[in-house]
Amino acid sequence: MGSVWAAHHELIGRDVAIKVTGERLAKKEEIRKRFAAEALAAGKVRHPNVIDVMDVGQLPDGRVYIVFELLNGITLGQHLEKNGRIAAGDAALIIIEICRGLEAAHAAGIVHRDLKPANIFLHKGAMGGIVVKVLDFGISKSIDDDGVSLSMTQTGMVMGTPQYMSVEQARGLDTIDLRTDVWATGAILYEIITGKLPFDASNYNAMLDKIMHAEPEPLARSGVTVPPALESAIFRCLAKQRSQRFPSAKNL
Repeated sequence: MGSVWAAHHELIGRDVAIKVTGERLAKKEEIRKRFAAEALAAGKVRHPNVIDVMDVGQLPDGRVYIVFELLNGITLGQHLEKNGRIAAGDAALIIIEICRGLEAAHAAGIVHRDLKPANIFLHKGAMGGIVVKVLDFGISKSIDDDGVSLSMTQTGMVMGTPQYMSVEQARGLDTIDLRTDVWATGAILYEIITGKLPFDASNYNAMLDKIMHAEPEPLARSGVTVPPALESAIFRCLAKQRSQRFPSAKNL
């Protein structure tokens, strides 16, 4: 997609991050649309658990850029690679902050559609604590007050990262709603507690088939013991039927 630079905004005296497309990618209309969608989506959501967008524009050579708040820390994915699985209590606290960010996004009519550990940042706040930030709204979907899609994505187009896709995403349905983000949140919680993906396969098609037809293993098979209510919450997030999941991030 491009590169990300640390910079200093001289007029307001604030350190920022600038995400810029590559020259070749900037010529592709789809990439330009994704950058614009990311800026629009994140810019509509003002919440401590969602990365703050400050500006968007175009360079003289055609490359598009977005200016974000500068974060200090690592992604949840990097934390997992470095330290392994996370204790259930700490994992639950991370998920609570993710849900707060999602609640704000959903209230603004935005469904993320690509939640994964690489898109969750563990930011070291000014007071020394960790603030969880939801990143990358590049394939987010807008919905109106009645839950009707305002997305330009064609029906049948599979969007997202397969390991965290909901059943409806795997099927390429266009009727995506906020319960897709509830599914992905449950998949992330499963992974950070067990150290394993809830659905895994050797290739893309096999992964989609597992998501649609298989059930995740009980957490105990990974040598993890958690309160029954927590395991129940994870499996409710991963219910094949949307009506059986938590109806919202707030409810989760």
